[in-house]
Amino acid sequence: MNNTERLFLYTLPHWSGVTVKLSPEKLSDMWIRGENAAHHSSIPYDPDGIELLRKEILKDFTTAPSTGSFADTGAIQTVDDLRIDTSRRQQNPLPRTGTLLARILPEEELGARASATSPSRTVPSTASRKRRKP
Repeated sequence: MNNTERLFLYTLPHWSGVTVKLSPEKLSDMWIRGENAAHHSSIPYDPDGIELLRKEILKDFTTAPSTGSFADTGAIQTVDDLRIDTSRRQQNPLPRTGTLLARILPEEELGARASATSPSRTVPSTASRKRRKP
């Protein structure tokens, strides 16, 4: 998985609560879309949303841009600006699938997925069954 995929599929959706629509979208607008989708409420983009974004970036990458980079006069204003910045950063290893799903899915959906994939009854394998001689 390259850095852009990691940023678009994991970092930004987990931070904002919404998927990436357009690369030129302002990060502050993406944060507002997440608020409108009830992902977070009453948390201002600057400074709290910026700090939360930096924490999410550090979960996926070894380093993060400075807080000032996201401010009104900073170099990172849009999704594309962040994509360019993270393209130069090293990724942290991806967590195991279960850990990853637990991190990105709501708890009730994670529980529903687990019960949907669990067999309702177990059937012993043929190797473990003992056959009777007639």
